[in-house]
Amino acid sequence: MLNTPLRSFTVITAMFAFGVRPTLAQDAKEAGLAEEEQSAFSFALTPRGRYQFDTGLDGANGDFRVFRGGVGAKADWKATDRMTLALGLGYEYSNYDFSRPNAFIAGATSPFEDIHILDLGLTAYVGIDEQWSWFAGVKGRVAGESGVDVDDAGTIGGVGGLVWDLGDDRSIAFGVSAMSQIEDDALILPIINVNWKLNEQWRFASSGSMGEIIAAIDDQNEIAFGAAWENRRFRLDDSAPQLAAVVEDTSVPIFLRFAHRPSESIAINLIGGVVLWQEFEVSNRNGLATRDFDADPSGFLGVNVSIGF
Repeated sequence: MLNTPLRSFTVITAMFAFGVRPTLAQDAKEAGLAEEEQSAFSFALTPRGRYQFDTGLDGANGDFRVFRGGVGAKADWKATDRMTLALGLGYEYSNYDFSRPNAFIAGATSPFEDIHILDLGLTAYVGIDEQWSWFAGVKGRVAGESGVDVDDAGTIGGVGGLVWDLGDDRSIAFGVSAMSQIEDDALILPIINVNWKLNEQWRFASSGSMGEIIAAIDDQNEIAFGAAWENRRFRLDDSAPQLAAVVEDTSVPIFLRFAHRPSESIAINLIGGVVLWQEFEVSNRNGLATRDFDADPSGFLGVNVSIGF
Protein backbone atom coordinates (compact mmCIF):
# COMPACT_ATOMS: atom_id res chain seq x y z
CA MET A 1 0.00 0.00 0.00
CA LEU A 2 1.48 3.31 -1.05
CA ASN A 3 1.06 6.00 1.52
CA THR A 4 2.31 9.56 1.82
CA PRO A 5 4.72 10.18 0.25
CA LEU A 6 4.17 6.86 -1.61
CA ARG A 7 0.45 6.84 -2.38
CA SER A 8 -1.70 5.41 -5.17
CA PHE A 9 -5.41 4.85 -5.69
CA THR A 10 -8.10 2.21 -5.46
CA VAL A 11 -9.83 0.17 -8.12
CA ILE A 12 -12.58 -1.82 -6.44
CA THR A 13 -11.67 -5.28 -7.74
CA ALA A 14 -7.98 -5.00 -8.62
CA MET A 15 -7.15 -7.78 -6.23
CA PHE A 16 -3.82 -8.77 -7.62
CA ALA A 17 -2.23 -5.31 -7.61
CA PHE A 18 -0.73 -5.92 -4.13
CA GLY A 19 -0.11 -2.74 -2.28
CA VAL A 20 -1.16 -0.12 -4.76
CA ARG A 21 -4.59 0.40 -3.27
CA PRO A 22 -5.18 2.68 -0.29
CA THR A 23 -7.87 1.85 2.23
CA LEU A 24 -11.31 3.41 1.92
CA ALA A 25 -10.28 5.75 4.70
CA GLN A 26 -7.34 6.94 2.63
CA ASP A 27 -9.67 7.26 -0.37
CA ALA A 28 -11.87 9.53 1.73
CA LYS A 29 -8.91 11.74 2.53
CA GLU A 30 -7.80 11.86 -1.08
CA ALA A 31 -11.42 12.52 -2.06
CA GLY A 32 -11.44 15.80 -0.18
CA LEU A 33 -12.58 14.87 3.34
CA ALA A 34 -9.28 15.79 4.98
CA GLU A 35 -8.57 19.28 6.23
CA GLU A 36 -6.05 20.17 3.54
CA GLU A 37 -7.27 21.64 0.27
CA GLN A 38 -7.92 19.21 -2.59
CA SER A 39 -8.28 19.95 -6.29
CA ALA A 40 -11.79 19.60 -7.72
CA PHE A 41 -10.73 16.85 -10.13
CA SER A 42 -7.96 14.25 -10.12
CA PHE A 43 -7.11 11.20 -12.19
CA ALA A 44 -4.84 8.19 -11.69
CA LEU A 45 -3.73 5.36 -13.94
CA THR A 46 -2.16 2.03 -12.86
CA PRO A 47 -0.84 -0.43 -15.46
CA ARG A 48 0.32 -3.75 -14.01
CA GLY A 49 1.45 -7.26 -14.83
CA ARG A 50 2.25 -10.53 -13.05
CA TYR A 51 3.68 -13.89 -14.09
CA GLN A 52 3.00 -17.07 -12.10
CA PHE A 53 5.53 -19.79 -12.81
CA ASP A 54 4.83 -23.43 -13.74
CA THR A 55 3.10 -25.54 -11.13
CA GLY A 56 1.37 -28.91 -11.08
CA LEU A 57 -2.27 -29.86 -10.58
CA ASP A 58 -3.41 -32.72 -8.39
CA GLY A 59 -4.08 -36.09 -9.98
CA ALA A 60 -3.16 -36.55 -13.62
CA ASN A 61 -4.11 -33.04 -14.66
CA GLY A 62 -0.77 -31.79 -15.94
CA ASP A 63 0.54 -28.37 -15.00
CA PHE A 64 -0.04 -24.72 -15.88
CA ARG A 65 1.34 -21.18 -15.73
CA VAL A 66 -0.50 -17.84 -15.72
CA PHE A 67 0.28 -14.36 -17.00
CA ARG A 68 -1.95 -11.54 -15.82
CA GLY A 69 -1.86 -8.00 -17.15
CA GLY A 70 -4.20 -5.09 -16.76
CA VAL A 71 -4.80 -1.46 -16.04
CA GLY A 72 -6.86 0.49 -13.53
CA ALA A 73 -8.13 4.04 -13.85
CA LYS A 74 -9.84 6.24 -11.29
CA ALA A 75 -11.27 9.75 -11.51
CA ASP A 76 -12.27 11.78 -8.44
CA TRP A 77 -14.61 14.76 -8.62
CA LYS A 78 -15.11 16.95 -5.57
CA ALA A 79 -18.79 17.73 -6.00
CA THR A 80 -19.16 19.74 -2.76
CA ASP A 81 -17.06 20.62 0.26
CA ARG A 82 -18.20 17.40 1.94
CA MET A 83 -18.84 14.99 -0.93
CA THR A 84 -16.63 13.48 -3.59
CA LEU A 85 -17.59 11.04 -6.33
CA ALA A 86 -15.04 8.43 -7.40
CA LEU A 87 -15.37 6.55 -10.70
CA GLY A 88 -13.18 3.46 -11.03
CA LEU A 89 -12.53 1.31 -14.10
CA GLY A 90 -10.39 -1.83 -14.14
CA TYR A 91 -9.46 -4.35 -16.80
CA GLU A 92 -7.54 -7.62 -16.27
CA TYR A 93 -6.39 -10.10 -18.90
CA SER A 94 -5.32 -13.59 -17.75
CA ASN A 95 -3.58 -16.08 -20.03
CA TYR A 96 -3.72 -19.64 -18.63
CA ASP A 97 -1.21 -21.96 -20.29
CA PHE A 98 -2.04 -25.62 -19.55
CA SER A 99 0.28 -28.43 -20.56
CA ARG A 100 -0.41 -32.18 -20.88
CA PRO A 101 -3.97 -33.56 -20.96
CA ASN A 102 -6.14 -32.73 -17.97
CA ALA A 103 -9.59 -33.55 -16.68
CA PHE A 104 -10.93 -30.03 -16.16
CA ILE A 105 -13.49 -30.54 -18.89
CA ALA A 106 -13.99 -33.86 -20.69
CA GLY A 107 -12.33 -33.89 -24.09
CA ALA A 108 -10.40 -30.63 -23.63
CA THR A 109 -6.60 -30.75 -23.41
CA SER A 110 -6.59 -26.97 -22.83
CA PRO A 111 -9.83 -26.13 -21.02
CA PHE A 112 -9.47 -22.35 -21.22
CA GLU A 113 -6.81 -19.82 -22.13
CA ASP A 114 -7.70 -16.13 -22.45
CA ILE A 115 -9.93 -14.68 -19.73
CA HIS A 116 -11.06 -11.04 -19.62
CA ILE A 117 -12.41 -9.26 -16.52
CA LEU A 118 -13.85 -5.75 -16.73
CA ASP A 119 -14.83 -3.85 -13.57
CA LEU A 120 -16.70 -0.57 -13.17
CA GLY A 121 -17.57 1.16 -9.90
CA LEU A 122 -18.97 4.48 -8.68
CA THR A 123 -18.57 5.44 -5.01
CA ALA A 124 -19.61 8.52 -3.04
CA TYR A 125 -17.62 9.68 0.01
CA VAL A 126 -19.43 12.09 2.35
CA GLY A 127 -17.94 13.78 5.40
CA ILE A 128 -19.97 13.85 8.63
CA ASP A 129 -17.53 15.71 10.88
CA GLU A 130 -13.79 15.98 11.44
CA GLN A 131 -13.42 12.27 12.23
CA TRP A 132 -16.32 10.47 10.62
CA SER A 133 -17.47 9.99 7.03
CA TRP A 134 -19.58 7.46 5.18
CA PHE A 135 -19.29 5.84 1.78
CA ALA A 136 -21.67 4.01 -0.55
CA GLY A 137 -21.31 2.77 -4.08
CA VAL A 138 -22.31 0.40 -6.85
CA LYS A 139 -20.06 -1.88 -8.88
CA GLY A 140 -20.36 -4.18 -11.85
CA ARG A 141 -18.21 -6.86 -13.45
CA VAL A 142 -18.10 -8.86 -16.69
CA ALA A 143 -15.82 -11.93 -16.53
CA GLY A 144 -15.28 -14.58 -19.18
CA GLU A 145 -13.76 -15.65 -22.43
CA SER A 146 -14.07 -13.52 -25.54
CA GLY A 147 -17.52 -13.70 -27.06
CA VAL A 148 -19.53 -14.56 -23.94
CA ASP A 149 -22.80 -12.69 -23.49
CA VAL A 150 -22.85 -9.96 -20.86
CA ASP A 151 -26.07 -11.49 -19.51
CA ASP A 152 -24.19 -14.77 -18.89
CA ALA A 153 -20.96 -13.24 -17.54
CA GLY A 154 -22.12 -10.06 -15.79
CA THR A 155 -22.54 -9.46 -12.06
CA ILE A 156 -23.51 -6.43 -9.99
CA GLY A 157 -23.20 -5.34 -6.37
CA GLY A 158 -22.52 -2.54 -3.94
CA VAL A 159 -20.53 -1.35 -0.94
CA GLY A 160 -21.36 0.79 2.06
CA GLY A 161 -19.94 1.72 5.43
CA LEU A 162 -18.24 4.24 7.69
CA VAL A 163 -14.73 5.68 7.97
CA TRP A 164 -13.21 6.69 11.31
CA ASP A 165 -10.19 8.95 10.89
CA LEU A 166 -8.19 9.33 14.11
CA GLY A 167 -5.53 11.54 12.53
CA ASP A 168 -1.76 11.03 12.41
CA ASP A 169 -2.15 8.47 9.59
CA ARG A 170 -4.48 6.23 11.59
CA SER A 171 -7.90 5.32 10.22
CA ILE A 172 -10.37 2.45 10.06
CA ALA A 173 -13.11 1.79 7.52
CA PHE A 174 -15.80 -0.81 8.17
CA GLY A 175 -18.85 -1.85 6.24
CA VAL A 176 -20.25 -4.50 3.88
CA SER A 177 -19.57 -5.50 0.28
CA ALA A 178 -22.14 -7.59 -1.64
CA MET A 179 -21.80 -8.92 -5.18
CA SER A 180 -23.89 -11.30 -7.25
CA GLN A 181 -22.03 -14.32 -8.66
CA ILE A 182 -22.20 -16.19 -11.96
CA GLU A 183 -24.54 -19.16 -11.34
CA ASP A 184 -24.05 -18.97 -7.56
CA ASP A 185 -25.30 -17.21 -4.45
CA ALA A 186 -24.27 -13.62 -3.83
CA LEU A 187 -20.87 -13.11 -2.21
CA ILE A 188 -21.23 -10.97 0.95
CA LEU A 189 -18.04 -9.90 2.71
CA PRO A 190 -17.30 -7.55 5.61
CA ILE A 191 -15.16 -4.49 4.98
CA ILE A 192 -12.51 -3.90 7.63
CA ASN A 193 -9.86 -1.64 6.14
CA VAL A 194 -7.11 -0.38 8.42
CA ASN A 195 -4.35 2.17 7.93
CA TRP A 196 -2.33 2.36 11.14
CA LYS A 197 0.95 4.21 11.58
CA LEU A 198 2.92 2.42 14.29
CA ASN A 199 5.86 4.87 14.29
CA GLU A 200 7.84 6.98 11.83
CA GLN A 201 9.08 3.89 9.98
CA TRP A 202 6.45 1.18 10.36
CA ARG A 203 2.78 0.91 9.48
CA PHE A 204 0.08 -1.73 9.04
CA ALA A 205 -2.43 -1.49 6.22
CA SER A 206 -5.26 -3.72 5.03
CA SER A 207 -7.60 -3.19 2.11
CA GLY A 208 -10.25 -5.65 1.06
CA SER A 209 -8.74 -9.13 1.30
CA MET A 210 -5.12 -7.95 1.35
CA GLY A 211 -2.94 -6.89 4.30
CA GLU A 212 0.63 -5.60 4.63
CA ILE A 213 3.28 -4.67 7.14
CA ILE A 214 5.14 -1.74 5.61
CA ALA A 215 8.55 -0.28 6.46
CA ALA A 216 9.70 3.09 5.10
CA ILE A 217 13.31 3.10 3.91
CA ASP A 218 13.44 6.81 3.11
CA ASP A 219 11.18 9.44 1.55
CA GLN A 220 11.22 7.66 -1.83
CA ASN A 221 11.35 3.97 -0.97
CA GLU A 222 9.53 1.40 1.15
CA ILE A 223 9.36 -2.36 1.55
CA ALA A 224 6.38 -4.48 2.60
CA PHE A 225 5.41 -8.04 3.44
CA GLY A 226 1.83 -9.13 2.96
CA ALA A 227 -0.75 -11.74 2.07
CA ALA A 228 -3.99 -11.74 0.10
CA TRP A 229 -7.04 -13.81 -0.81
CA GLU A 230 -7.91 -13.71 -4.52
CA ASN A 231 -11.09 -14.91 -6.20
CA ARG A 232 -11.99 -14.87 -9.90
CA ARG A 233 -15.19 -16.49 -11.17
CA PHE A 234 -15.72 -16.44 -14.93
CA ARG A 235 -17.80 -17.92 -17.74
CA LEU A 236 -16.32 -19.97 -20.60
CA ASP A 237 -17.70 -19.67 -24.11
CA ASP A 238 -20.47 -21.94 -25.39
CA SER A 239 -18.44 -23.83 -27.99
CA ALA A 240 -17.76 -27.54 -27.49
CA PRO A 241 -16.47 -28.95 -25.21
CA GLN A 242 -16.76 -26.05 -22.75
CA LEU A 243 -20.51 -25.49 -23.23
CA ALA A 244 -20.40 -22.24 -21.23
CA ALA A 245 -18.97 -23.86 -18.10
CA VAL A 246 -18.24 -21.73 -15.02
CA VAL A 247 -14.75 -21.66 -13.47
CA GLU A 248 -13.73 -20.20 -10.10
CA ASP A 249 -10.01 -19.60 -9.49
CA THR A 250 -9.28 -18.98 -5.79
CA SER A 251 -5.78 -18.51 -4.36
CA VAL A 252 -3.81 -17.29 -1.35
CA PRO A 253 -0.52 -15.56 -2.24
CA ILE A 254 2.10 -14.14 0.13
CA PHE A 255 4.49 -11.52 -1.17
CA LEU A 256 7.31 -9.04 -0.69
CA ARG A 257 6.92 -5.63 -2.30
CA PHE A 258 9.49 -2.91 -2.97
CA ALA A 259 8.14 0.52 -3.88
CA HIS A 260 10.08 3.42 -5.38
CA ARG A 261 8.79 6.86 -6.17
CA PRO A 262 11.00 8.63 -8.73
CA SER A 263 8.76 11.71 -8.81
CA GLU A 264 5.79 13.22 -7.01
CA SER A 265 3.27 11.67 -9.41
CA ILE A 266 4.81 8.27 -10.22
CA ALA A 267 5.27 5.19 -8.02
CA ILE A 268 6.75 1.85 -9.10
CA ASN A 269 6.08 -1.43 -7.25
CA LEU A 270 8.17 -4.58 -7.75
CA ILE A 271 6.48 -7.66 -6.28
CA GLY A 272 7.54 -11.26 -5.76
CA GLY A 273 6.10 -14.11 -3.75
CA VAL A 274 4.54 -17.54 -3.55
CA VAL A 275 0.98 -18.70 -4.21
CA LEU A 276 0.66 -20.96 -1.18
CA TRP A 277 -2.74 -22.41 -2.11
CA GLN A 278 -4.80 -22.39 -5.29
CA GLU A 279 -7.98 -24.20 -6.26
CA PHE A 280 -10.00 -24.35 -9.45
CA GLU A 281 -13.71 -25.10 -9.09
CA VAL A 282 -15.34 -26.15 -12.37
CA SER A 283 -19.12 -26.32 -12.81
CA ASN A 284 -21.49 -26.78 -15.73
CA ARG A 285 -23.26 -23.81 -17.27
CA ASN A 286 -25.87 -23.88 -14.48
CA GLY A 287 -23.30 -23.89 -11.67
CA LEU A 288 -23.93 -27.57 -10.90
CA ALA A 289 -21.87 -30.80 -11.07
CA THR A 290 -18.96 -29.01 -9.41
CA ARG A 291 -15.46 -30.51 -9.32
CA ASP A 292 -12.38 -29.14 -7.54
CA PHE A 293 -8.75 -29.22 -8.68
CA ASP A 294 -5.92 -28.14 -6.37
CA ALA A 295 -2.60 -26.69 -7.54
CA ASP A 296 0.84 -27.02 -5.99
CA PRO A 297 2.51 -23.90 -4.52
CA SER A 298 4.20 -21.71 -7.14
CA GLY A 299 6.26 -18.54 -7.33
CA PHE A 300 5.36 -15.30 -9.08
CA LEU A 301 6.85 -11.95 -10.05
CA GLY A 302 4.99 -8.75 -10.82
CA VAL A 303 5.23 -5.00 -11.38
CA ASN A 304 2.78 -2.13 -11.30
CA VAL A 305 3.16 1.57 -11.91
CA SER A 306 0.92 4.29 -10.53
CA ILE A 307 0.68 7.60 -12.38
CA GLY A 308 -1.28 10.50 -10.93
CA PHE A 309 -2.57 13.60 -12.72
